[in-house]
Amino acid sequence: METATALQIKLEQVTRRAQEQLQMVLEEQSRFGLEIDLDAPKVRIPLIGSEQFVLDLGHFTLHTRDGTRDEERQSLYSRFYIAGRDMAAFLVCDVAEGIYSAPENLSHSVLPGPTADANQFCSLLDRCGMSVIIDQIKVPHPSYPSTRVSFQVPNLDIHFSPKRYCKIVELLGVVYQLKGNNNEESSSYENGNLAPWHPADLAGDARTLVWRGLGYSLAEWHTCHVVLSGMYLYILESELSQNYQRCCSMASRQVFDVPSANVGGSLYSIAVCSRGADIQKALESTSTLIVEFHDEIEKANWMKVLVQATYRAS
Repeated sequence: METATALQIKLEQVTRRAQEQLQMVLEEQSRFGLEIDLDAPKVRIPLIGSEQFVLDLGHFTLHTRDGTRDEERQSLYSRFYIAGRDMAAFLVCDVAEGIYSAPENLSHSVLPGPTADANQFCSLLDRCGMSVIIDQIKVPHPSYPSTRVSFQVPNLDIHFSPKRYCKIVELLGVVYQLKGNNNEESSSYENGNLAPWHPADLAGDARTLVWRGLGYSLAEWHTCHVVLSGMYLYILESELSQNYQRCCSMASRQVFDVPSANVGGSLYSIAVCSRGADIQKALESTSTLIVEFHDEIEKANWMKVLVQATYRAS
């Protein structure tokens, strides 16, 4: 009986000591305040012709304000609030496609007329918002999860129609190709549909630098057909190719003249790489697209058009 009492007292002492140490750690834990307010980007994916799918990620705020200082000391978690608003998804469509459906008895005079550029916005998801709360534990504890996440999403207004369904299928096809399915024969053009690089803003034969060998240590020039369509630069094996070898979005990109000393004496080469990247490091990266043209005039023309494409995509 005395042994059991002594053991219970010892256990209470250990428990009390552990609680005191945990409280001490929480009080001494460094605290910080974070508040970020930013406009999220818009993601554009070109479809057939001049049509585009646009995902507007709206506006986001992130902050850590939560309760009083005493409450923060006693809490096991650091809490982060993420709030988003004005998120939407829509299609920029040709008016002739007739995606909007109207009742037969509705007068044509009340239908929205063509805009100046003969395009209309076709909504898929009306503007909405969401809230996310993330709790990150300050001190690891076996009885508590290290991270807790909770979501709050309001009602979503989703628009759907047969025409919208067709456009969504086209979008999924484009995304599937962008994920790297470039080695399989494409059957999406057998029914007369245009390839993603049509219509072309600029196209021509050129050579592109391809890295081969162990560790991508060997660079070789390969002939190719280059096509700029909208915000995307496509590299094809030839003008008649049914699928592309490489697709490069011009969003967040920079275009620069490549010194001849860096590419084996080539005088008419330009490079496309991530914006803000160091030029010398970019030239050594396999992710940088380096294209060689036939003469100075062709190079200057491509340089001008590609730079304009980076501005349009930004």
